[in-house]
Amino acid sequence: MKDYLIFAIFMYLVKKKQTTAKQIAREFEISPRSVYRYIDALSLLGVPLITKIGKGGGIEVIGNYHLENLMLSKDEKTTLFEFIQRIDIPENIVKIIKKII
Repeated sequence: MKDYLIFAIFMYLVKKKQTTAKQIAREFEISPRSVYRYIDALSLLGVPLITKIGKGGGIEVIGNYHLENLMLSKDEKTTLFEFIQRIDIPENIVKIIKKII
């Protein structure tokens, strides 16, 4: 499940541009501490993230980062949709994945 959360959080951050650990925790029904572990994992994977503390702070993707090759063919979308139907992941994550396919 960790891989799904990392990917879902990544997509959430790309879409939102800036958010807080608390907002991510609420969205994915995890603890803020877990959010920071996933943010660390994304950073290690090379996603350019920055965290700011204080009012107006939060977590954001640096620059205009996006996935170049996220376009999926119809067959790839069908395969991904069928896969997420067969595995046991929380419904909120299924909704997020459906939005991107």
